[in-house]
Amino acid sequence: MDCKITKKMINAYIESQKISHSGTLEEIEYIKDSAKTNFFNDIKEEIVALEKERIKKEAEVEIEKLQQEKKIKQIKVLMYEGFIIAFLVGLIVNQATEILNLSKGVPTKAAITLLWMTVLGIGTLIVYNHKFLSDISNIIKEKFHKQ
Repeated sequence: MDCKITKKMINAYIESQKISHSGTLEEIEYIKDSAKTNFFNDIKEEIVALEKERIKKEAEVEIEKLQQEKKIKQIKVLMYEGFIIAFLVGLIVNQATEILNLSKGVPTKAAITLLWMTVLGIGTLIVYNHKFLSDISNIIKEKFHKQ
């Protein structure tokens, strides 16, 4: 850390103080140098502590912002996936209604209706299982990447 101005201020302050010591000039210079070093270290520690708190708060705000963005993206994905699954289930229900119409005597092609129900059911299961398996895969990846 290069703090030339701070060091100059400390030097000026120490030099302006009258140090009375019944020792040699070397001892007085040693006392002055020690005082300069101690002042500088104290100031540096205080600034580092203040900056540490500020940086920590900024990082927490940034992390919260990123988490909110991630949640919004997840909600969008859930909405799209939910729409697709709901659409497929709706089509299956339509086909089930066709089968119920058979019992009422409404002319319907039962084989085609059953075929559609089967195809749509399999499609729904594939979409749901793909979503389910990809979620499990993501959870496992997150667990192993954190460790």
